[in-house]
This record gives sequence, structure tokens and C-alpha cells, in this order.
Amino acid sequence: MEVLKLRRGCTWIACLVLAWPTILTGEVVIAGRARVPVAPGGTAPAGTTGKRGLHLSRAKRVSFNWQNNDGAGFKWDVQYYGSIQQGTNYSYSGGLYCQVFGSNITGNGIGWINAAGDEIEIGPWTRNNIKCYRRVKIFKDRGLARWLDIFENPGSAAVTVPIAIYTCTNNPVNRTVTSTGTGVFGQKDWAFVTKSSNAQSPALLHLVCGKRSKLRPTVTIQSNQIYVRYNLTIPAGKTAVLCYFESQGNSFEDHVKRMKTFRISRALKDLGMSVRKLIVNWASTGGLDGVDLDRTENADAVTETNGDTKFGTVTNESFEIETIFGELKLPAKQVIGMACEVGPGQRVRVAMTNGQIVCGKVGDTKLLFKPSVGTSVLQIPLGRVRQWSFRISKERPEDVPFVGPVAILRTGDRLAFEPKGLKLKFRTRHGLADLATGDLMSINMDNTG
Repeated sequence: MEVLKLRRGCTWIACLVLAWPTILTGEVVIAGRARVPVAPGGTAPAGTTGKRGLHLSRAKRVSFNWQNNDGAGFKWDVQYYGSIQQGTNYSYSGGLYCQVFGSNITGNGIGWINAAGDEIEIGPWTRNNIKCYRRVKIFKDRGLARWLDIFENPGSAAVTVPIAIYTCTNNPVNRTVTSTGTGVFGQKDWAFVTKSSNAQSPALLHLVCGKRSKLRPTVTIQSNQIYVRYNLTIPAGKTAVLCYFESQGNSFEDHVKRMKTFRISRALKDLGMSVRKLIVNWASTGGLDGVDLDRTENADAVTETNGDTKFGTVTNESFEIETIFGELKLPAKQVIGMACEVGPGQRVRVAMTNGQIVCGKVGDTKLLFKPSVGTSVLQIPLGRVRQWSFRISKERPEDVPFVGPVAILRTGDRLAFEPKGLKLKFRTRHGLADLATGDLMSINMDNTG
């Protein structure tokens, strides 16, 4: 089955008849019927669940409290509010509630768990016609927990929603350091670390927005109460997601160091790009769909497979990529960066300045890299590179512009094409309907074959 989205808002569920190459070059006849997805009460909207969808599958329920330990051994005892009851050694006396228009989101005792057993979801819960869900993930490979608060506005007008993430620690907070090094969260801050007066309770790291995010919260700490407040405007008929992270740690100083080195791309890599695009309080990491890049404004960056990151300047003039279309020579000025598979001769996914993605192999190509410190140019085999990227600039902006009509191939390639000669007919029970290419938004294949 295929889903055709038209700019006028119609949705068609259809079956593709002709082969993929024909879509780009000639007439396509698509057989199917019109259908409007309906989301019954207590379930996620149709077509949004799955391994990398916005909502978890409703196949397996979870009871509360739901308790899981993270990769560093810290306890997270999640309640039916999506909140934390106590954590490790009474870190909390009720933490991470999400208050919408002054009321706590709740799952009414019902939740769903993913197949890996490390993430749950509650909702929908509705307040003032805004439909809310909460996803809570406890990472198994590190000491970290993540919240995705999902807000849907089904109305015909934009709505500004006051949201507060409320945490109560078991003892008064007596030490705070923010991401800018002060003791009070300010306009340029994006995270902070707190420690209560209980020496046995872990320090808490709160990651509440991205460094370059336009949506930034205010933070108030009074005694043992922490409020992180957002004013979120949701356009009519749209969905927005707030994302934030919490970590328990034995060392306050180690948490301060971790705050400064936190990388959002690693913490979101399990989410599909369609979900990441909905997150409003973390700016784009500077990549494209399927190409996650950690970019900075000051220097080009190279992250090797062992996790080491170097900053400096990439000096290659071009890159030769062996693709399914043959060998392509990509000028460096048209490249934003690459996400690389591990090992020699493995595939790379190249993000281009015009929004295209080219996938293929680079053979023995080496990355020519001049570190910020020193004068020598390093020759780094791409087989040793996890990802690399040029710095954010006017020529290579953080938000890559949409190039117009694109074909997204199963190989991961995202290629622009000329739509003028494209003719589409949609076969329905009432006969053939002509689809004007100017009205067509996308043809999305949900067939994995």
C-alpha cells in the first residue's frame, strides 16, 4: 500500500502498479481507494506507530510503577504521570511531571512499552483541545533518561500552550551550575546541574534545550522545587514535540563536564527523521534525513570511530563516490558532510548543500584535515571516520533548504528530479483520476520489499 499526500490536504491509500524507474520518466497508474485514518480513543493516530514512528506500538501494555535501571546503574521508577517517584537514594520526591495549562499529563494507569523494553508511552490526555502524549526512554548504554512530550493541535487556529516541567527533590537544592558557568539559569543557558543537601543523593543533570534553539525555557529553583517553563505555540492542525534529558550521577563535577560535551545526535539516533523534525526545543544538528552531523559554527569537525573528535579545516577539493548510478565526483563546495559506515570500503551518506543525499562507496579515499592546533595536514582514512562535516556558514547553513521535487530511494539516496514530464493517474473504483504534479506532495511507500 502507498500513501499519496496532496497539497490540498487529501490523503489516498493506494497500491503502486508500475516499477519505480517509471515514476521518474513516464505515466504512472496507481490503483487504490480513498481512506481517512481515524484514531480511536486510547490509541495513537493511524500510520504513526512503529519502530521509528512518533508513537510506540500499542501491542504491549505496561503497568505502573514501571522501573528500569540505566546503563550506569541508576534507578528510574516511572509513574503513570510519566514522572519519577524517587530515583536512586531519594534523588526525587516526585520528578519530571509535565503540567499543561496547570494540570499534570496522566496516562490514567495505562501505558505501552516498546519491544526493547527501554521506552514507554502514555496518552492521549486532552486539555483545552490539545492532545498530549509522553514517551519516556531509559538508556541501557549510558546513564541517561529522555522525555518526549507530544502535543497535537487539531483546531483551526494556532494555540500557545503554557508548559511546566516540575521536579521536587527530596531535599533542598544547595548547589547549581548552568551551561554558561553561573548559578542562575539565563537566556543563553541550555542545561544545568543541581545537587541537593542530601549527601547520599546523586547530582542531577537537566538538559532542557539546544544551544541554538529558538524555543528556550525559563528555570526557577526554590528550595527543593524546580520549574522549567516553556511557552509553546502550536500551529493549527500541527504537532510539536518537547524533548529533554535527565541524568543521575555520583559526581557533581563529572556532571558539569558531561553537560559541556553532550551531543544531541547520539541521544536522538533511535528516532526517525520525521520525529526529530517535530522537536521544537533542539535545533537541527545540521544534517539531512538519515545523515546526522554534529556541526559547529567555529570549525569543521571529524569524529572517528573510537569517539575522538577533532576540529579544524577539511581541505579536500572533491570526493569521488561510487554509486548505483556510477562514479560521481562531488565538488567539496557542494558538500555539507558525510555519515560513514565502519570499516574500509563501506558506504557513506553525503549531505549536499542543495538538500540532496548521495550514497555510495569511497574506496581508499582519505579525508585531508588540518587541525586547529598545528600546521600539518592529516590524511584520515574514511574507514576510521564515523562522521565529518564542514562548519555552519552562509554557504552551508544549519537548515538545508528544500530543493523541490525529490525521489527518495531505498538505498538512502535523495535525488532531485524534473517533474514537468511526469504524468500520474490514480485508479479508483470510479475510474481514472488525473493528478496534477503541482498538487502532489509525496508518494510514500510503506512496502519494505
